[in-house]
Formats: sequence, C-alpha cells, structure tokens
Amino acid sequence: LIEPGTGAVSAAEQAPTVPDGGPSGVARSINAMAVVGPDEVWVSSADGIELRHGGTGRVTTRLTHDRRKRWGLAANNVVALLRERSGGMWVGSYGGGLQRHSPGSGLWVRHGEGDGLLAEGDVRSLHQLSNGDIWAGMGERGVAVFDAQLRHVGQIPPQTVISRAGAHVFKGGLVGAITQTADGSVWLGADGTIHQFNAQRQLLRSYVAGQGRARR
Repeated sequence: LIEPGTGAVSAAEQAPTVPDGGPSGVARSINAMAVVGPDEVWVSSADGIELRHGGTGRVTTRLTHDRRKRWGLAANNVVALLRERSGGMWVGSYGGGLQRHSPGSGLWVRHGEGDGLLAEGDVRSLHQLSNGDIWAGMGERGVAVFDAQLRHVGQIPPQTVISRAGAHVFKGGLVGAITQTADGSVWLGADGTIHQFNAQRQLLRSYVAGQGRARR
C-alpha cells in the first residue's frame, strides 16, 4: 500500500506461494486489480480473486471456481477486471470466458457457453467506452463488444478489418490492453502492434510498438 501524501510504502500481506505442483517458493503473479468501493479492492491471479479492504489490505473474501456450483466464478485464472459505471463487476478469464457480477445481489451472469465468439473462453482485457459499450479483448478472436446487460452487440474479428486508406490491417493476436482517449478513439494492444479504432469499430491506423521518434 502506498500513502499518496507521504509516499510511504507498507506491505498488506506477503503473497502466498504457488500451490502444490508449482515451483517451490515462487509467489503468484497478480493479473488485474479493480476498485469496487471506498473500502474494497478486487485482486486477481491464476488462483481466483481476492477481495481486500481498501484501507488495511486485509483479505475479506476469496472467490474461486467450484465445479459443484452452477453459479459463481467460472475459472480461476482471472486476467481482466472491470468495474462498469453502473457498479457491476466484469470478469474475464482464461478458460471461463466473460462474466458479470452484481455486488448488491451477488448474482453471477456468464455469457452463454458454446457461443461461437467466446467458444474458447479466453478473455484477456476489458474496457468500458464513453458510450457505455464494453469491449472484451480475446486471445485469438479479436474483440467482442457488449452492452451493459451482457448482450453481444458487435465484434472486431481479426484479419478482416482494413483501414479506409487500405494501409493498415487488424491481424488480431492476443488483445491484452484496451483504452479510450478523450477524442473517442479506442486503442488496442495486440501482440506487438497498437491499433487505433473509432467507437464505430472502424480501424483508423496501426503502429508497431517501439517504432517512432520521441521528442527529447
């Protein structure tokens, strides 16, 4: 934990080691974090999600996949978290696809199993646009677009989106990062390439990461 005013750093809790079968003494990697409220932070890893107190860092709840339960966390390897503006929590995982959790009711809703776009259940990044749509970046299937009710309203499949000038192509890959700028452009990071779209899912241009001259 870092105190903004003083910069003082304190450890909330030492990260547990990998469970039996993993390398001895190796700490887990943190995949994603999201602030749910003034006193709650969700922290995800390959072992599920920890709910921690925002002031003390203490673990209050652990969420893990339980095959015996029909409703709940669909997979343990949670790689993306998003708190939407209405308060719902979106969870993207490797093997569990896309879920939405309502903190008030505790209800978990999962995008339909067997759906062609999310058949592999591999969601790597999440971002809510200014118009309310949620973009979900996937491992090899491009980007799926949903509304706030988890309804699939569009997609950006790989190798089919070409910019108006014809000079840039979205080849897909692992879409590990999504963000939106003030002018409405949506930026995707897929493997070693950065793609810039508009909110209507039209490709504007692409850049190779690491290329370009920076100002001194």
